Amino acid sequence: MCILFFQLNDREECGTYRLVLANNRDEFWTRPTSTAAYWGEKDNCLSSLDQKPGREGGIWLGINKQGKIGVLLNILEEHLPNRKGRGFLARDFIASDTCAETFLQDLSKDLVSSQYNGFHLVLLEAGGPHPLAMYLTESSEEERRMQRLPLGDYHAFGNSTVDRPWQKIEQGRPQFQKIIEENRSPEAKNKLVDSLMDFLNDKGQYTADSVLGAKCQDLGFPTNIRDERSANRVWSPSIMCGTRTNTVILVDSNGRCDYIERSLVTPVDQEDPQTTTKTFSFHIDLTSI
Repeated sequence: MCILFFQLNDREECGTYRLVLANNRDEFWTRPTSTAAYWGEKDNCLSSLDQKPGREGGIWLGINKQGKIGVLLNILEEHLPNRKGRGFLARDFIASDTCAETFLQDLSKDLVSSQYNGFHLVLLEAGGPHPLAMYLTESSEEERRMQRLPLGDYHAFGNSTVDRPWQKIEQGRPQFQKIIEENRSPEAKNKLVDSLMDFLNDKGQYTADSVLGAKCQDLGFPTNIRDERSANRVWSPSIMCGTRTNTVILVDSNGRCDYIERSLVTPVDQEDPQTTTKTFSFHIDLTSI
């Protein structure tokens, strides 16, 4: 299942990087998806796009050239059919002129509990003089939660509720922090990206994860699926599902943004899986709102 790690810093304290973000998208291999490209008015937005019929144009992660980032993570719980596509939430944010706080406030007011299956919607504003990180959680397992996140901290989200994180989130956060602290210098940027990609593709399984184990038992998942989902890189060939996309986003103290996406080539060769990598760079204004 999907994971998100990031650190967003204030302008005066960001050092080399205002933002370092690492994300995995886990999905069925047969679900049609485009790779990253610019889209929207004047090609202002950048993301991959869902191409599943009825969900065309939804995203799980995207950024625009003003530094607005939207990330959507599904919460593992009973999946009810005929609910609205969650990927349009992140898409609508980066395509809009609405700030993160107003967007989430309006969404929370309009949300009806039966509209969507469970999700975290994490919104970041990495541009302008005042960066911001917020999230909204909608789940059948807890009350709706909307919260601003402190700058400078290392944040992590997965496919469970915030109060009951899986081990790959709990154990992954200090690993993510260590990677950044060891590669903060501008000269180490390539090593930082490579180390984050290695981290996202770690196959180590947290088979003793009691929170994930209980949830999988409730949903009737077999042991092998539970164990496969416990790793950063999910690989479940029996159901043709797993980590399809790794994304790293860096925004340095001068506003240069690097967006690196590594995608699993489909149809997937299970014996020799192949990937493709796309890299985009542009400038984000860190001075004006």
